[in-house]
Amino acid sequence: MHKDIFVFGIDPGLSGAFAFTVNGKLENIIDMPKIKSCVNGKTRSVVDSKQITEIFKKFVNSAVFVYIEKAHAMPGQGVVSMFTNGETFGKLVQASFDFGVTPTIIRATDWKKEFNLQSGKNVEKKEKKIKTFELAVNLFNDDSLFCKKYKRSGEENVKILDGRSDAAIIAYYGYVHNK
Repeated sequence: MHKDIFVFGIDPGLSGAFAFTVNGKLENIIDMPKIKSCVNGKTRSVVDSKQITEIFKKFVNSAVFVYIEKAHAMPGQGVVSMFTNGETFGKLVQASFDFGVTPTIIRATDWKKEFNLQSGKNVEKKEKKIKTFELAVNLFNDDSLFCKKYKRSGEENVKILDGRSDAAIIAYYGYVHNK
C-alpha cells in the first residue's frame, strides 16, 4: 500500500495562488486573498493574512509538503512592489511554520528548469506565461482553472491566470520530488 503525497504549492505574488495536489492530481486552487489597505494615504491591495490562515487551516497539516516560490526582485519592479512581495513571502513562510510544516523554498528558475520552461532573456514575459499555462493545462487537463475567457467588442479573449498556473506547477514539482 502506498502513502498518499499531499503538496501545497504557492506562488506568493499578489496575483499568485495556492494549489493543493494529492498524488500529483490537482484537488483545489485558490487565488491569493487580498484586501484594500491605506498605505501612505494611498489605497493598495495587500495580502489578507487572516484568509491565508484560513486557507492553511483547511489544507495544511504535518502530512503535507509545502512548496513556496522564493520572492525576489524583478527588473523594472518598483521599491514598494518589491517590499510587498517580500512581506507576502514572509507571511506565507510563517503560516507554514505556524501549522507545523517547514516549507521548501524554491526558486522560480529551479521549477521552470525541471519542466523545460526556462527561456532566454530575449523571450517576452507573455510568451513565458503562455508556456507555463500550456504545461498546467496539459498536466491537469482543464484550461478553465488557469484562464478567464471574456468577450470584448464581440471578440473572444483569454486572460491567462499565471499565478494559478505557477502554483499548480510548483505543487506538481513538489509531488515529483517526494514520490
